[in-house]
Amino acid sequence: MGKIYLSILLFIFISFTLNSYINSKPLKIENKTNETKYYYNEVINNLKNIEGFRNTWYKCSADKETIGYGITKGLYKELDNLNFIDEKTAEKYLIKEFNKCLSIAEKDGLSKNKALAIASFIYNVGPGNYKRSTLRKLLKENKSIDKEIIKWVHIKGKFSKGLMKRRKYELKIFKNE
Repeated sequence: MGKIYLSILLFIFISFTLNSYINSKPLKIENKTNETKYYYNEVINNLKNIEGFRNTWYKCSADKETIGYGITKGLYKELDNLNFIDEKTAEKYLIKEFNKCLSIAEKDGLSKNKALAIASFIYNVGPGNYKRSTLRKLLKENKSIDKEIIKWVHIKGKFSKGLMKRRKYELKIFKNE
């Protein structure tokens, strides 16, 4: 009698579980999370490629003292007195600074992938420039940024192919293409 009762309970449990599995729909959030994670890593790797790694201080194209993957002097006091930085430490500070930029973009109510694209933009132009920009105003008004983001391709008044490539990349991520 005990074996029959146990068999019936097991049958009901398996049937219920199988039926629930067959009728369930996958959660879209899981796919979005994986997609967002993919873009996060892609954006970080893209920043590493664009910025390039330098283990000592140098003057960037905007004439600012810079080290590692584009970290400017004054952002982190613990770096300011270093003469040398290794790649692992530089990547740590790139991610730390990028996450600050991402937080700014997310506070503007952007979806994850849009925020990732704009965080890349902020990493390049700086939080102050972004916060005062027409680009941010357009984002807050939920208007197209296509023409505005492409305006940010000059260094000291001179056109930069590298910045144009960067802006097109950011626009691609922004549009989730």
